[in-house]
Amino acid sequence: MPVEHAPFMTALRALRGLNQMANLVNLPCGPYGYSLAIRIWREAWQDLRRHTGNTVSETNSIHTILAHLEDYYDLTGESLVKTTDHVVEQAHQWLHQELRKTNLWVRDLESPKHGERLFRAVMRHNTYTVRAMRIEVRQPQAPQQAAPQPQAPQQEAPQP
Repeated sequence: MPVEHAPFMTALRALRGLNQMANLVNLPCGPYGYSLAIRIWREAWQDLRRHTGNTVSETNSIHTILAHLEDYYDLTGESLVKTTDHVVEQAHQWLHQELRKTNLWVRDLESPKHGERLFRAVMRHNTYTVRAMRIEVRQPQAPQQAAPQPQAPQQEAPQP
């Protein structure tokens, strides 16, 4: 194989490893679990993009893997084998409907309002999703200070 094709093979091997991991019934955790498989794929993909001068397109599926898959695993703790494409499609349809219904849809992607409205829509969508999936989101708590212990009254020593 010519050396210039090595980044393509590396990316394909990393994608195969990610695919094998994603198709396990039980989500592998720990230092050699899903985080490692995603990181290996991400690094191979970035190397391939650099190698080609960013001429290889980043499709929506690749974006989803790079930007959202690890978050999904972190939030649910479940393998993709236990979900379907219908879940993703339903989420896209809901987001599209919310954009239209709440007047957050912006046709002009160059408009200064586009970023703000898209952010508001995604935040609204994510909040709804967290509630719908019954994901427990814990707020970080400030460390509690130990309550002062009551001091026992000191007794005077008996005088001779």
